[in-house]
Parts: sequence; C-alpha cells; structure tokens
Amino acid sequence: MTPTSQGFAEVREVFFKEVTDMNMNIVNEGGVEKLAEYMEKLSHLAFHPVKMQSCYEKMDQLKLEGLQQRFDVSSTSVFKQRAQIHMRQVR
Repeated sequence: MTPTSQGFAEVREVFFKEVTDMNMNIVNEGGVEKLAEYMEKLSHLAFHPVKMQSCYEKMDQLKLEGLQQRFDVSSTSVFKQRAQIHMRQVR
C-alpha cells in the first residue's frame, strides 16, 4: 500500500473508532440528549492533534523532500498544513 493510501486508511480508521465510541457512549450514557455533544466533539476531530497523530505519522512516510523540490515550496510543512485543511473539509 502506498503511503498516501495508508494515510487515508488511517484517517478512516480514526474516524470509525470515534464514531463507534460515540455510539457506545450514547447507548450507555443517556441516549439522544448527549448526541449533540458527541457530534460537536466529532466535528472537531481534525483539530485534535493527539487523535490525529497516527494520520500525520502515515503522511510523513511520503517523500516530502521530493515533493518540496517538485512543487518548489520553501518548506515541507505546507504539505502537512494542506492535508490538515483537507481533513477538516471531510467532516
């Protein structure tokens, strides 16, 4: 599997885990009343650096230096920033 698809697979896995946890919590803790609270937390998942760390690590496997030269950017951090923006838009 290429690093890019590994990164997408990791994002899907993190999202799936969070949705599964949310469903379990709704069933166990209070039903629909808590749904809005959990949906709010889920909408901020892309901003949670600890939970998204595994996604960033998968992305780091990309040859960032090669991309830096190919796209003529001053720093490889631009790729991470763009990936974060795209992950936020997915929600």
